[in-house]
Amino acid sequence: MIELRFLGGAVLQQEERLLSGPAARRHPVALLALLATAPSRTLSRAKAIGLLWPDADEATGRNRLSSILHPLRRALGPAAVFSVSGGLQLDEGAVSCDVWEFRRKLDAGDPAAAARVYCGPFLDGFYLEGSSLFNERVDGERQVLHRAWWEAAQKLAEASDAAGRPRDAAHWWQALAATDPLDSGVAARLVRALANAGSHREALRAAAVHAEGLREELGIEPDAEFARLVEQVRSAPVVRHQVPAVAVEDERPAIAVLPFETLGADRIALAEGLHSGILTRLTTLEGLSVISRTSVRSYRDTDKRPADIAAQLGVRWVLEGEVQVSDGHFRVNVRLIEAPSDRNTWAQAHEGRLTAENFFQAQAEIAGEIADQVSLQLTPEERWRLQENPTASLEAFRLCTEGRMHLDGRAAESMQRALRCFEEALAVDPDYAVAWVGVGDALGLLHAYGYVGEEVLPRAAETIQTALESDPRCAEAHAAFGRLLGQRNLAPESLDELRLAVSLAPGYAEAHNWMSVGLYVTGDAAGALASASRAVALNPLSAESVSNLGCCYLFNGRLEQALKETRRARELGGDYATAAFYEAITLYELERYPEAEALLEGLVIPWVGSGVNTVRALTLAAQGQGAAARKLLAPIRSAGHGFDEGLVLAALGEHEAALDSLAGARLGGLEFAVSYWPSVAVRHLFARVWVPLRDDPRYAQLRQRIDAIYGLETPPGTT
Repeated sequence: MIELRFLGGAVLQQEERLLSGPAARRHPVALLALLATAPSRTLSRAKAIGLLWPDADEATGRNRLSSILHPLRRALGPAAVFSVSGGLQLDEGAVSCDVWEFRRKLDAGDPAAAARVYCGPFLDGFYLEGSSLFNERVDGERQVLHRAWWEAAQKLAEASDAAGRPRDAAHWWQALAATDPLDSGVAARLVRALANAGSHREALRAAAVHAEGLREELGIEPDAEFARLVEQVRSAPVVRHQVPAVAVEDERPAIAVLPFETLGADRIALAEGLHSGILTRLTTLEGLSVISRTSVRSYRDTDKRPADIAAQLGVRWVLEGEVQVSDGHFRVNVRLIEAPSDRNTWAQAHEGRLTAENFFQAQAEIAGEIADQVSLQLTPEERWRLQENPTASLEAFRLCTEGRMHLDGRAAESMQRALRCFEEALAVDPDYAVAWVGVGDALGLLHAYGYVGEEVLPRAAETIQTALESDPRCAEAHAAFGRLLGQRNLAPESLDELRLAVSLAPGYAEAHNWMSVGLYVTGDAAGALASASRAVALNPLSAESVSNLGCCYLFNGRLEQALKETRRARELGGDYATAAFYEAITLYELERYPEAEALLEGLVIPWVGSGVNTVRALTLAAQGQGAAARKLLAPIRSAGHGFDEGLVLAALGEHEAALDSLAGARLGGLEFAVSYWPSVAVRHLFARVWVPLRDDPRYAQLRQRIDAIYGLETPPGTT
């Protein structure tokens, strides 16, 4: 099947291969676009010639049309473009088109599915030099399709508003505002939806962008009604604690792909790669929830029944199987089990010579069959993603898989070994995007864990940019770049990349997890909770993800849930220190001071700087033990952490000294202790300590300095 993709550009592809050569040149593509959008799908030859070559005489036009039909039929198949009654038609049995799919979804009354198909304006950036008639025809079709998308997106936004889902509504109003930033009606609905979602900062920023656009483009100010709305948002109290637990229950089918039993351990990395490849393909499907590799790997060599595993992971479906690699051949047997009935619903065997083509084809077929078995309705884009191959080299794939296995161990030596594996993979295939991502991830994580200095970050950024140049649709690359931008305190840019990663791979748990961090660091605690909840749904046995969910509950004032999740993270991670730190803060907020103090005793967390001593001092001060709290000021001062010193002084009631320390505190840079920790402490924690300082201009300046770390503007009146 040949796929024609004209929404957002002009792409011809067959399975995972982009078509090139004569058939992909400008005039053949223009003819296909005209045929795809012609009334009744039929275009007369005379009309085609007149649109493509308006200045040509009849004989010349017919010769030119014949000269592009021949390569088209060779590339697409002899019946793909066929003659009918003096005209031309596309054979829908041989060709699919995103424009047709978009219109079918609209006709079926499914605006959400239609909006997913619409990737941008019709033939965006495409034109024919010397044919104004063709360009006018395309522009007219572009407007019709864009208007249809606009109405679909507007319906979705209004339905989300009516259903009380402001975050979903904001997503659609934002999409509409991006296409027409001067529409005050849309801008007002966006501002209102963001405010209703608790994202007052984002609401005010959206209002400011709209107002600036009106001034620059039209030379006018927003009308009085819009100005009143902005003032209402600015003056409204920010309610942080009335957030629903976890958003509406996810009704998508959920699956756990268990690690495959390996027969022939000399090629274990290939068995791991087959397993990871199937997971990666499945995570690109919007309609399926896929448990992360981090959570399923704990079931390797387990004797638990699939039904019991499914119950622990909260899924309906379990895939299990075996892989055997020997003498240049491989065989994989897989079984899909429906957990409630504990029965096999589908089983299949794949075998063949051990080549990249055969190996990746097995992954694609298994993933596609799973989608069919759980009754997913896949878009053409999703079908294409399932078939996409990461590299042409099986050896590069094996090395990259081995690198990921080493990277999972966060010790310095294992991450250095991972880096070497990724570099060896690139020596085999320099165009392997995921291997470039691996290099960037390894370098970024080596820095994040304090094993190397900031000098590695430019190379990390460069390698991830290379991955994006190699494959602009690589979700792992966008997620890695988003995480790296977050490490460099470029939060808005980081969130843009992570949102793009999630749109490309909705089931990528790590992208959701990193997005939650970016959201709460920049003030959106409610949005962070939604992202963290999704991350844990996809990766329920990850100590890091569960700890992060506990943080999000804490930042939203849901203290009992925070306590539950931080304790669960410690159990999962072998007394995970970061989770213990946030559990202690939760206990402090619950006024359970002795428990908090006991948990902090002897706790060492390098990335938080003086944070442990600071929370210990706050706990002691809250119990009236001021002298003991003051003793902890000495190591805080010697570390040069003026923010922590100011926070402790404020807790001791020394408000002037506290404000002086805060005013002189070093903030920003790439150390978490002087960027991340002050941001979350001021935005989300220790309200009782901050209240006496909030009316002082120096406190407002502190907030502005913290916002400046992340390139944000502090809305007027923010305290």
